Amino acid sequence: MGRVILFEFLLFLVPFAAFAAWAYVKRGQDTRPIFDDAPLFWLSAIGLVAVVIGFLSFSSLERTGTDVVYEPARMEDGRIVPGRAVPREPAGGN
Repeated sequence: MGRVILFEFLLFLVPFAAFAAWAYVKRGQDTRPIFDDAPLFWLSAIGLVAVVIGFLSFSSLERTGTDVVYEPARMEDGRIVPGRAVPREPAGGN
């Protein structure tokens, strides 16, 4: 989950980084800070759109079916076995 949150945060920052790079190249001899004239509303809006697209892509790519059950990570013989999705056992349990 932390990986997803970090990725979404970086997606939000992409428009700001792109603007900073563009403004740095464009400014020449100007000594004002880069973000003085930045369109912060539009950069934030573009960042939020990128975050929503990122959330939608993660939700569609990491989907598991209803016939699986998550098996959490566990210790086995002194080593950590990572969690995984395993097929659900049929009802009735023979």
